[in-house]
Amino acid sequence: MSTTLLIRGASQIVTVGGRAPRRAQALADVAVLRDGAILLLDGMISAVGPAAKVEKLKESKSAELLDLDGRVVLPGFVDSHTHLIHAASRVEEYELKIQGVGYEEIARKGGGILNSVGKLRTTSSEDLKARAQLFLERFAEHGTTTIEAKSGYGLDLTSELRILSLHKELSAEQPIEIVSTFLGAHVVPAEYRNKASGTGDYLKLLEQELLPEVAENGLAEYCDVFCEPFVFPSEQARRVLQTARSLGFGLRVHADQFTSDEGAKLAASLGASTADHLEATTVEGLTALRDANVQPVLHKPQV
Repeated sequence: MSTTLLIRGASQIVTVGGRAPRRAQALADVAVLRDGAILLLDGMISAVGPAAKVEKLKESKSAELLDLDGRVVLPGFVDSHTHLIHAASRVEEYELKIQGVGYEEIARKGGGILNSVGKLRTTSSEDLKARAQLFLERFAEHGTTTIEAKSGYGLDLTSELRILSLHKELSAEQPIEIVSTFLGAHVVPAEYRNKASGTGDYLKLLEQELLPEVAENGLAEYCDVFCEPFVFPSEQARRVLQTARSLGFGLRVHADQFTSDEGAKLAASLGASTADHLEATTVEGLTALRDANVQPVLHKPQV
């Protein structure tokens, strides 16, 4: 049975409607409709416009009414780079960064990705889920309706699958849409680092076990790789992403956080959906992304 909802009484309806993503100056072209109304049919917007016009539509006559009493209606926010499932904040690292401490020195002091990996592996699924639920409530309070959630703090078969399974559970249990990304290639985990063939062995684990398992169970829509010369250089990153594509994943790239253009050019050459971070990207790299229609995601928190 279809459901129809008429939203009226808004002081403003803010819309960025159009047939294509906006770029450059078009990003500032925000339409504000006053004394407007919105008609929804089965959860999809059927009509939006002046209230006098929308309320005369046939479907509006029998619709359930929602009066907003002067509130503002605007599109839901999309947070396109999150790590929803994690065991502890890395907020103490912000102070070190402000003081000019570099990424590698923070890692030597016990911080960074591997520190988060160690904490997550020893935290129960129940505690991880409860923590994530609190963050989802905060997202909703601030108007976010969709998030992209990356794994990458597990870096072994059990922990990565646990993160992605929690994404799936949480997406089904609450209203915020969670788009799940497998980031097994976040860094080489500690247990592989002291072996001569450690990086190669970990890449084989990603390609032969982790990616197929994630694909078979439908636990992620995208695969991401941290592409940096000292993490996964472009050829290693390309190898993982090509394997992911062959298994049906969309592609994302952690690109150019420290090194110019290598990640951006990789993302462009593969036609990735996004290139994230981009702190070190030059005009050349950004141009490559634009020409390949890859969405830049500017991002500068802890990775």
